[in-house]
Amino acid sequence: MVQWKPTIDEDKGRLMNTYTAVIKQEDDWWIGWIVEVPGVNCQEPTRDELLETLSITLAEALAFENTNLERG
Repeated sequence: MVQWKPTIDEDKGRLMNTYTAVIKQEDDWWIGWIVEVPGVNCQEPTRDELLETLSITLAEALAFENTNLERG
C-alpha cells in the first residue's frame, strides 16, 4: 500500500487529506485503486506510471466531486 500524506494545497492554502492506494502486480501489469474513493482505479505497465496515474485520477475525481457539491 502507498499513502499520500497530508499536504498543503498551494493554490488554495488548505490541508489536504491522506489517501491510501492499494497496488499490486498482475502478470505484466500493475493495478491499483484508492481505498477511500470508489471508482478511482488504474492499470499501467510500470509501478511508477501507476502511481502517477492514480494521483491524477484521484485529483480529477475530487475536483469533480467538489464541483457537484458546489452546485448543490
